[in-house]
Amino acid sequence: MLALVQSDMFAMLVALQEAEDADPQERIKLLGNAARAIADLSRASINQKRHAAAVQAKLDALLTEAQHGQNALDIQTLQRIRKEVYGLSA
Repeated sequence: MLALVQSDMFAMLVALQEAEDADPQERIKLLGNAARAIADLSRASINQKRHAAAVQAKLDALLTEAQHGQNALDIQTLQRIRKEVYGLSA
């Protein structure tokens, strides 16, 4: 989803750069809005990556605990959760 929005934002910025007959004040306003939107997208992307890393770390810890018999979930269940729910390789 983020990649799609980023792609659309890039296309709009290119179109805005190529618009020679646009009012300069309107272009500045649009570029400011685009810059704000890009900053928001960047923050969302960073937060998404942090969350994914945290989930993967937690699943890795649970899997390690299961391998040492310290977890109520068995290894096969955890591997299936990783693969089917989170799309992570085992």
